This record gives sequence, structure tokens and C-alpha cells, in this order.
Amino acid sequence: VRLDELGKHPQIPELLAYFCQDSQQYLVQEFIDGQNLVQELASRGGFNEAQIRALLDDLLPLLQFVHQHHVIHRDIKPENIIRRRGLRSSVVGGATQVPGQLVLVDFGASKAATGTSLGKTGTAIGSFGYVSPEQSIGRAVFASDIYSLGITCLHLLTNRHPCDLFDVREGVWVWRNFLSHPISDQLGRILDKMIAGAINRRYQSAAEVSQDLHSQKPPATPLRQQKPVTPLGQRKPVTPIKPTVPSKPAVGGLNKRIAQELEELKSEIMGNPNPKLTHQTLGSQVGGSSSLPKTKTKLDLELEEIQSEFLGSSNPQQNPGSG
Repeated sequence: VRLDELGKHPQIPELLAYFCQDSQQYLVQEFIDGQNLVQELASRGGFNEAQIRALLDDLLPLLQFVHQHHVIHRDIKPENIIRRRGLRSSVVGGATQVPGQLVLVDFGASKAATGTSLGKTGTAIGSFGYVSPEQSIGRAVFASDIYSLGITCLHLLTNRHPCDLFDVREGVWVWRNFLSHPISDQLGRILDKMIAGAINRRYQSAAEVSQDLHSQKPPATPLRQQKPVTPLGQRKPVTPIKPTVPSKPAVGGLNKRIAQELEELKSEIMGNPNPKLTHQTLGSQVGGSSSLPKTKTKLDLELEEIQSEFLGSSNPQQNPGSG
């Protein structure tokens, strides 16, 4: 599978030897001093967006290199990614090894991808939870490694096994419910496309993933006529509508009119030749129990109370004609 060529890359352990013994195949590779990402996850907790982006920036070019050599890894998972330990860079076999650099190991499950082998069904190889649907039936393609790398990112973001991140009843991924740290919508869309079940909906190459990862969101098309935008959570001020109030006569004219009507009413009662009123007044005079001035005073008081009620006067004035 050309592992000797792949071993010249600083992020791939150098292949030292390979042999068969007792019907078993063995690979002898360079030892990588460092922690794998499962160990790192256990000691530091779930990854954040910056860490995932750094991981993808480190591994996508490597994956592109592997695929260009017609090799499918088929077992990408956190255990097979080691972060180099060390204090300074070194050159080994012509390759510069950098401390903190991620190294992809365990190419024992890798497969040569040729034009004929990609269309054939082979042995289902890989780790449960990380393999793509097509790889689980022995038909791995380059996009199968993209899928496994995406699942690896979900494991690191949530600190949960991939099996816990898929709703088998609904048949959908629910990894967003288990994030250790919030991530951007852009990264979320990239991860969703990396783990798409259908191959034609998934990224076809590592270069495509890298391109989307570093693409800037296009600016919105400006409107022809810009209008002020009310900030979210604030109500747009509404101009109050003043109700139409029918016109009223002047207060002074109204008071004068009421006073005039009261005077007319008083004059009518005092001077009205109404038989009923005259009889009551005369009867009172004859009986000696009441007199006209008393009736006049009571009426004046009642009229003044009415006038005070209508005109709002706190000190009603006496009518000049009253005694």
C-alpha cells in the first residue's frame, strides 16, 4: 500500500519494516512520543472551536497527501491521532518534526485505492461508531476518511462516544445537544457535511473541507433604500394618534348661559301666575306659618346650589334680587 512513501511525511510514522509470521502481518514503525487525543480529552475536557479548527488545519493537508498517494486510512479516530511531545523541532529522515504537531498513526488498516478497488466490496474494517455507512459494508472511498475525521471532531467537541450522538429512533445526529463549548454556525455546517450519510452529499476531498473552513461569509446584498433598523428587543416608537374632540363652546359663554337660564327659571317661579304655586303661597301667608320672603330665600338657596354645581364655584354668590 506504499506505506514506505507515506512514511516520508512528518505527520506519518516512518515505516521501518514489515513482515509476516504465523499467518499474521506485522508493521514496524517509528515510535511517536506524545499523547493521543483520547488521553488529551480525558485530561483537558471537551475541545472548543479554536482547537477543532487547529486540528483540521493540521490534519486536512495530511489527509490530502495520503489520498493523493491513493491510500485510504479507514481507521481515523482520536486514539490514532497523537500530539508530538518535545521542546524543539528536529529533522528525522529529511522531515521536520514539530512539537505539538498531530501525527496520524495505525496505517495497518489502510487500503490502496485504485480505479477497480473503489467499486468492489471488501472486508469491513474500522472502529465501531467512526466508520461511514459505505465502509461498514466494505466499500470505503476517500470520502470515508472525511466522514471518520468529522466523527472524530464530534467526539472531541462533546467528550462523548459517537454512538451517544445519534438518535436511532429519528435517524438524525443530535451532537449539538452535547457540546462542551458553543461553536459557530459555519463550523457546524462543515461538520454536518463531513458526516453526511450519503456520499454525494459529503465532501469529496480534504481540500474542499479546508476551502470551506477558511472561506469568509459573503456580505449581504445592500438594499437600494436603506431604512433604520430597530434593534432586536426594542419596540419601534409609535406616533400617538390624537382623537378628534368635538368643539366645545367657550367656558365663559357656557357659565353666562347657565346663569342666565337660572335667573329666568327663578323669575318664572317667583312671578309665574301658576294657580298651584299661587295657592300654596297664599295659603302659607293666611296660615301665618310661612311668608313669601321665606319661600323666596329657600328658592334662592336651591338655585345658588345648582349654579355652584354647574359653574364650579366654591363660594356661590347671592342673587342681587334675593333678600
